[in-house]
Amino acid sequence: MTQSRVLAALLLAAACQRRPPQDASRPPPIEPPPTASGARANPPPNPGEIAMMGMEAGEASAVTSIAVRDERVYWVEHAAPYDELEGGSRKPRGSLRVAPLAPPPRPRNDPTPPFGKRITTFTGAAQLALDDKHAFLAIHDDDRGGKAPSGAIMRVPLAGGQQRMLVPFADAPQSLVLDGDHVYWVDAEGLGKVSKSGGKPTRIANVKGSRIAIDDTTIWVLERARVAKVAKADGTVTALGVTFIEEAGLAIDGDFVYGATWMGDAGKSFTSIVKVPKSGGAPIVLVRDQTYPRELTVDETHVFWINGLVGREAELRRVGKDGQGAEVMLTHEVLTTIASAPNVMVCASSERMENGQRTGTGVLLRIAK
Repeated sequence: MTQSRVLAALLLAAACQRRPPQDASRPPPIEPPPTASGARANPPPNPGEIAMMGMEAGEASAVTSIAVRDERVYWVEHAAPYDELEGGSRKPRGSLRVAPLAPPPRPRNDPTPPFGKRITTFTGAAQLALDDKHAFLAIHDDDRGGKAPSGAIMRVPLAGGQQRMLVPFADAPQSLVLDGDHVYWVDAEGLGKVSKSGGKPTRIANVKGSRIAIDDTTIWVLERARVAKVAKADGTVTALGVTFIEEAGLAIDGDFVYGATWMGDAGKSFTSIVKVPKSGGAPIVLVRDQTYPRELTVDETHVFWINGLVGREAELRRVGKDGQGAEVMLTHEVLTTIASAPNVMVCASSERMENGQRTGTGVLLRIAK
């Protein structure tokens, strides 16, 4: 499965209050369903609080990407596992959905319909990035049919509306990021970019990674365990000189690149969460003795990751960027991906499969930091 963030509830304006005109390209307000008392807004969660944020009951099975913007959480969800699709096809049915970050808590056995709305649908697995008006999707079409994997880079208004294919023939894109003017992605042909408004895509560099991050001057690509630095200005590629575990991904802040790597001493090898100066240098260990870290991300003060195999019980963990305060935030059956917002983490859990039977639908979980 190819493989991002979160918000506070929108309060209703008083009935007599006039709403300002809405930009048609922006998503309309979404009101969470009322609680038994009729209240619609949630106060900010207390540290450690966990709330359910249910998805399409009876349909959703997996979430591959989460992102948060302007007090809303957006996610890509798929209606079936890859090994049980219609007519033998390997194409998962996907949809992009949106909901308020802080709906009323939902108990696990709550029979009421899910909150949120569907923005668009597509075919294939996808990764997600947002700007203030649009969602951008890197769609990995896994229906080979005797040919190489294919895919596309697609744009759709956050308010819903017509899809636009910016790159209709991307070759199995794995990840994408945005800056002010462009979309950047990595696929089987290398690192590419295209204007957010469309136009001719260009190839920047021959780096074929699975994870990507961006700052003002550099695109950071994790390619077969090596971290490549690609200059936005001219496409020059240099190596950071460190080996990262690809499944763990990478993240950046102003000074460091974060990831997971193998560290050893006294004849033993440990999987460690580390940071490396952007200018290069030896990895700085934040915490070691991890088990299959993946989906690493950062906020201003902490590093977060999922610890555990895909499809098995796993943990959401964090550690301070100074290496202090390592802790388990959540243990859950099947964690697939995570995203960070100012006050909370959002985690996705896929449905469980036992003996080929579904035992529950996927959920979103909101965990207070």
